Amino acid sequence: MTKMNLGLKKDMIVLDDIETWDECFVAHLKNNKATIFGYIDEELSIDLRAIEDYALRIDRPKNKFQSDWETVISLSNQIISSSKIIGFHCTRLTKLEIDSIRENGLDILNTELFMNRISQLKETNQITETIFEVLLNNNCIDDENRRGRLWFVHDRMTLTDEMGFYRLFKRWGGESLYWQHEGESMCNSVLKSIGIPCIVLGLLNPQDTERFMTFGERMIQFWRDSFNSDPYSHDTDTPAKRKTEVLKIITIHDPLFNQLTGFKKWKKKIY
Repeated sequence: MTKMNLGLKKDMIVLDDIETWDECFVAHLKNNKATIFGYIDEELSIDLRAIEDYALRIDRPKNKFQSDWETVISLSNQIISSSKIIGFHCTRLTKLEIDSIRENGLDILNTELFMNRISQLKETNQITETIFEVLLNNNCIDDENRRGRLWFVHDRMTLTDEMGFYRLFKRWGGESLYWQHEGESMCNSVLKSIGIPCIVLGLLNPQDTERFMTFGERMIQFWRDSFNSDPYSHDTDTPAKRKTEVLKIITIHDPLFNQLTGFKKWKKKIY
């Protein structure tokens, strides 16, 4: 992938950019290459055999590299424990919101934050009282998988997924809001007129990114896969559950936005 200047400082990690990884971490992987390759290849072998052998799905054989693998994972997590993980938060923001986030960071989703945001729109005449009431009473702010969370991805290649991101860039308010108004709602065109598409670069602690596996394990998986001719992304969206420090905000007017997303070639228009 083309090298991009994200303005990263020391100990800031991007999942799919090995050049941002600590030299000690990369050396650790190289020193344990036999274990890493052996464990992952053995897991793939078991998975393939289990397609036809149902017994392997019930009583999965132990990976002979399991013990050494767990040691590698543990040390990997220790090495990156003080690093900052870059999280990409894709959204649409007003100028006031951009200025506020740059200064104060990115807050988790909650009812108070939502009320403040739509109230600000009303006070600045970006929405009418009628639209304000509709948004207030038709949203998914309190859904269990949204309230108290802030969602990020960590792989630059993930950002090129048009179907995964064009909705986030096309309408203001995030998925918890546009989900209710994407069709023929009277709010649909209004949400598309507010703000501009932005990518917010959050600075997360490694433990903030743990969902299905630790970030250290994700990095190991990516490193192993980088030896393949067609690498597979091990990125998943992860929810931060506390206010997040922000490195920078990349707006659609910044050439870097298109470098990251390739949106100019998308079929769906976002701006």
